[in-house]
Amino acid sequence: MPTIKTYLGLGSNLGDRLALLRNGIRGISRLGQIAGISRVYETEPVGGPIQGPYLNLVVCLVTDLAPEELLHQCQALEHQAGRARGERFGPRTLDVDVLLYGEHLIHRPGLTIPHPRLHLRRFVLDPLGELNPGLVLPTGESVATLRRSVKDQVVYLAEDRDDGWESQFIQTIADLRPNLVGMDQVDSTNLEIRRRYAANPRLNGMTVVAEQQTRGRGRLGRVWDSPPGTGLYLSRLVVPERGLDPLLGFAVAVALSETVSALTGLKPGLKWPNDGILGGKKYAGILVEASATPAPYAIIGVGVNVHGSVDPEFPAAITLDRAAERSVDRVVLLEQLMLRLDHWLQVWEARNTFAILEAWRLYHVFRGTSVHIWQNQRVVLTGIVEDVDEAGRLLIRTPEGPIEAVSAGEVSVRLATGGYAPP
Repeated sequence: MPTIKTYLGLGSNLGDRLALLRNGIRGISRLGQIAGISRVYETEPVGGPIQGPYLNLVVCLVTDLAPEELLHQCQALEHQAGRARGERFGPRTLDVDVLLYGEHLIHRPGLTIPHPRLHLRRFVLDPLGELNPGLVLPTGESVATLRRSVKDQVVYLAEDRDDGWESQFIQTIADLRPNLVGMDQVDSTNLEIRRRYAANPRLNGMTVVAEQQTRGRGRLGRVWDSPPGTGLYLSRLVVPERGLDPLLGFAVAVALSETVSALTGLKPGLKWPNDGILGGKKYAGILVEASATPAPYAIIGVGVNVHGSVDPEFPAAITLDRAAERSVDRVVLLEQLMLRLDHWLQVWEARNTFAILEAWRLYHVFRGTSVHIWQNQRVVLTGIVEDVDEAGRLLIRTPEGPIEAVSAGEVSVRLATGGYAPP
């Protein structure tokens, strides 16, 4: 069945409301690719008995589930959260409603889409409008117009706290997929993959995720600070049926950028070759290490700053939480990144260079900017960035006119003004 874009509404007014919503999102993450998560809104209940206020949000999900199966999965998440169905519009631990299912109008026993009360509820319309301001329902009504017509309800943005709820991160990810290994501490996830592959050369696709790295590394031998409870540190083994090339790293960078965009609502950038950028600051790094023994293989290392604060010695760094001004769930980040990695690695295996570069260019932050290329602590080239070529080389127009193609190798790129990346 082809994939379809859906919108799911989540609400809770019993127990730890925020934690219940977060667990609901984790469950939804296993149903397909999350394309967007709204902020959390607080509102008084609409109808029903006297009860406490609700926290609500909306998730945009791309899935191949049929409408009835999607509804069944949503009800299963409610059941797992301990929801007891009693009085109509009564309080609940978790409510997961199918609001929209593509452009479909559905009227079947037990299932009506669009949701029959969607147009009457600000706590649904506001987060829907946040995710898609121009959204028009299959009925022809726009969310913006409907929102203006509901004048008797007030919603507030709720505080999205980071209160240590991810303390069981490694235990939580243990069953995400069979070839994923979670470790509390390791010297380096790349080194761990290398050791395991040397002992068993049948581990293609294996992923190692660590809560902490003691010897994390980035490009050019730089140290990647990897304290526990703050980041996502993972490595994946790729044993291809084709030759290795630099566009493997570009495919990984696209997967990461798409994931971060979907989960934060921000527009991330990519600093050539493959640093993740938000607001001119680095939130992620990608390191691809290749070898020809015993057969050509690559280890993809990804490090993402998620929680906490960055080392003041690195002012050009930032965390996802700080950039998005809300807490990002590392479990959902990992699962959604793995889904997109699966896709983009298949694109790379199929040698679809055009698709990879077209997607990568959407995030490229240096195009049209004046830069310096540094090597061995000195500037070796100055010019304006034009593009990247099919080999992943950075194309720079020099002051003299010719275009120079620069390979990643042992070089780094900086703004001519001295900054790390454009804001």
